[in-house]
Amino acid sequence: MTSYVVPVGENSIFRDSGALNFQQITDGMSQTILIMEACGADIAWTEPRDRLVDDYQSKISLQRNRDNNDCVISSFHQRGSTVSMADGSIPTLSHDIDPMVLKHLLTADSGEQIRDGEF
Repeated sequence: MTSYVVPVGENSIFRDSGALNFQQITDGMSQTILIMEACGADIAWTEPRDRLVDDYQSKISLQRNRDNNDCVISSFHQRGSTVSMADGSIPTLSHDIDPMVLKHLLTADSGEQIRDGEF
């Protein structure tokens, strides 16, 4: 099973109509999630399926077992979940992240501003 997926949704980088190019990521490449952890999502690494962000709660789950969950991001790490931002940086997001901040990080061109230190 894979532990990494791309977020797919109406305002994410990856949409039903196709992926945005870098110039279209107007929220900022350092503030837009490109790849995220989804441990326990039961997605085979050979399967062409990613995470539809609108179908899950905007929070990060600490997976204590290998069961699927209803959170958009999940990991087996105690510190938080690893994501890759569109600029190539790889921060660890705390399980305590504000759900609204996480929702903003999952969008690419919605106009939200995230202040330094919010994630």
